[in-house]
Amino acid sequence: MKMNKKVLLLLGTGHAITDISQGAIPMVLAFLQPVLGLSQLQVGIVMLAFSITLGWLADQWGLPAVFKMMVLFPVIGLVIAVFLPGSRELSRRQGAGS
Repeated sequence: MKMNKKVLLLLGTGHAITDISQGAIPMVLAFLQPVLGLSQLQVGIVMLAFSITLGWLADQWGLPAVFKMMVLFPVIGLVIAVFLPGSRELSRRQGAGS
């Protein structure tokens, strides 16, 4: 069987973006928790609501459509985040800390 490199690249990219976004959600919530004054319980409720919403969407539209959204929305969010005020300052701070 011949391997389709384009499909493999697309699947790998989608998988990487999904892994990054799934890891980014708890990280961003931990960063925003003190800024927004959220308790650990409230952060947990946000994560629970996110999971339930994805499950409901998968039931309504099917798993393939939800997978596409899970890849598309984080990319859009990350692109928007790059242009937000203060994003360069944050990247400078993280660069200096490592």
